[in-house]
Amino acid sequence: MADDSPELMRRRHVRPGPEPPQGGRQVQRYTPAEIEARLRQYPGWTLGDDGQLHKEWTFKNFMQVILFVNAIAHLAQVADHHPDLHIHDYKYLAVSLMTHSEKAITDRDFSLIAQIEALPSYT
Repeated sequence: MADDSPELMRRRHVRPGPEPPQGGRQVQRYTPAEIEARLRQYPGWTLGDDGQLHKEWTFKNFMQVILFVNAIAHLAQVADHHPDLHIHDYKYLAVSLMTHSEKAITDRDFSLIAQIEALPSYT
């Protein structure tokens, strides 16, 4: 993302409003084939045997991991959709994501992935 202009980066970080409550709202659930097709847009993301979406990053140092985790935490809190975040060996981050209330991958997961992928990366 080094070639992105500051203005483009600011526009990418528009904070979305929280998702409406799921009660009464039809949630789009995806089949494994549909998930794999959609994941082609997001390099590095995979569908695990556990039914969750996964991606791992390697950063230059611990502080860069923490900055990235905090940015994800902000996006997740605003969306009321919280991934599992695992920092290990001081500079590695693993993210796992699914819509737990649906026990499936839904539009909410792909929306959060798109927002995560729009973050500046320090890898």
